[in-house]
Amino acid sequence: TPFPPNLTVSPNHFDRIMEIAGQVKAVNENELSAADMDEIDPFIADKLREIYIELLPLLEAQNAQALDLSSDKDQQARERDGVDGLMLANSMSRSLAAESKASWIYGDLPSAADFALAAIRFGAAYRRNGLMIDDMIGRAIMSNGYHEVLSWRKDADVSILRTLIAVLNEVDEGQESASIIIQRDMAYCERLFGWQNRLSSIVEQRTVGEPSQRKNYASFIASFQTWQRSEEHTSELQSPYVIS
Repeated sequence: TPFPPNLTVSPNHFDRIMEIAGQVKAVNENELSAADMDEIDPFIADKLREIYIELLPLLEAQNAQALDLSSDKDQQARERDGVDGLMLANSMSRSLAAESKASWIYGDLPSAADFALAAIRFGAAYRRNGLMIDDMIGRAIMSNGYHEVLSWRKDADVSILRTLIAVLNEVDEGQESASIIIQRDMAYCERLFGWQNRLSSIVEQRTVGEPSQRKNYASFIASFQTWQRSEEHTSELQSPYVIS
């Protein structure tokens, strides 16, 4: 199976964002907000704030996974570091959600929005050029941001809601299709697991048909379609009633 072309985005800060995720994990293992950390270790709380000052502007770009999985070198890097990357991404998303929640509690809605949208953008970036597991993890990361949006949305002013709408539209437009993600996953697995996996793909192509018709991709496709339908419901944010 050939690899689909990678999405090309510029600028792409993904590698630096993942380095920062490692820094966040190192200083904030309990995934607390900086405000909560003030009571435990003010020095670490200030360090965390410094990290976010760099991180949030980077996430405003339409980032994407930077590995070219058609390359043997990048395949090896993915196999070596993939699990650690998933863990770091999950941890940082929870830290961003904690910052959004704390900001809302303390009455700082602009900061609450900044951190919730950062989580949404981070999750969207994690999905782009990724495998099926990356897409699912990316959606979970985005869900952390969406959950915080639901907490403060009715208290947000017009400016914040318009920014939210713009980010949601940007994320939706930059999404890859389920078929592209499955093709990339198939191509990667065929090279990683060898001739048995390639033979299985050939047999299933002849006997079952396209990947969308195969049982081993059914749950992914169903979850992807459910996610798409739930995202369509966010269109209500654009009604004049909500942003007036």
